[in-house]
Amino acid sequence: MKIGLLNMGGAAWTGGVTYLKNLSFAIKNAGPPDVKLALVTSASEDQQHLDYLQSSFDDIVRFEEFGTKKFTPAFFVRLAAYLACGHDLMNARRMSRACQAAGIAVMFGNGLSKRLAIPAVGWFPDFQHVDLASLYSRQERVARDQLVWRMARNCTLVVFSSHHAKRIFERLQPRHAAKARVMHFVAHLPHDLVSRDPDYVVEKFKLGRKFFYMPNQFWRHKNHLNVFKAVHLLRQQGVTVDLACSGNMYENRDPQHKDMLTGYLKENGLTERVRLLGFVDFADVYGLMRKSCCVINPSHYEGWSTTVEEAKTLGKPLLLSDIEVHREQDPAEAAFFDPHQPESIAVAMKAAWEKYPEGPHLRFEETARQVYQQRLATFAREFLDICEEALRRG
Repeated sequence: MKIGLLNMGGAAWTGGVTYLKNLSFAIKNAGPPDVKLALVTSASEDQQHLDYLQSSFDDIVRFEEFGTKKFTPAFFVRLAAYLACGHDLMNARRMSRACQAAGIAVMFGNGLSKRLAIPAVGWFPDFQHVDLASLYSRQERVARDQLVWRMARNCTLVVFSSHHAKRIFERLQPRHAAKARVMHFVAHLPHDLVSRDPDYVVEKFKLGRKFFYMPNQFWRHKNHLNVFKAVHLLRQQGVTVDLACSGNMYENRDPQHKDMLTGYLKENGLTERVRLLGFVDFADVYGLMRKSCCVINPSHYEGWSTTVEEAKTLGKPLLLSDIEVHREQDPAEAAFFDPHQPESIAVAMKAAWEKYPEGPHLRFEETARQVYQQRLATFAREFLDICEEALRRG
């Protein structure tokens, strides 16, 4: 069977690229050998992005998009077809033809709302626009609701990463609730990343020997400010801790967000204690995780946290915001705090700073390795079961 994965993610949403990598790694390393994966993408996609993903797929299938340039005759033809049919008919046909010519039996992808000529499985990461509506304009909320509706109507099945998201979908789209499925992804662990001594990150990023690590994009709901306030509270109590943060520092919904965070660090003399690393290579993310004493995810909202899954794969201790999805992810070595209260975060950080030495934590890593292959196989099997069900239904 050949499965098409819709291209997704990029610099603005690295989680999409990581998801593709995790899924392809699980199939290649824990799935049956007769399953092939193809990346399905617009012919106009940036070549550097495709080069990065090339090794993860057996094939790359390109299709020429129609009418994407605004206010051209083709754009208005595409819009008229869209309004008449309730989905992107012109590009659905083009994608379907490309997939059928490549021998793809079923498509899977984020926001896959086109009515294709082959079975399709749509993936929707989370309902942040419902649970944290204040972060979105009314226009953005309506657009997301419409996308969910089109996916529900046009896809054979719809996949969510958590039971929390599935319940919201069932409430919003009761007519299509029977299409909903849950699939928990597992972060992949390339052997070369754990065979290398992670001490190199201390020199590379000019860090102290012991530090917390927070690998989150600098979006408002990721809650960096309250962690910075917790570091400040600890220093006032005579407890000095170091924190390293990596991830995209641009928040498109609030371009001033980065300046607000850096301003807080400067005003409170924390620039030496809190290091903002920006984008780092994937290998360095694992190096920083392994070397840290503990990984923090203070987010107010997650669909299914990649940070938590990567830490689970490594066996790294976690400090987590007490939200439903983090509880559902159920990491073995974790403490929870109230994400709205810097005091609660400070208490958790102080306890972890005293409990855990600098990494790597070889005993935790060995325990995680013992169950890793089974977790990977479960992920692969769940994905293939969903694709096979879509084929039967299709």
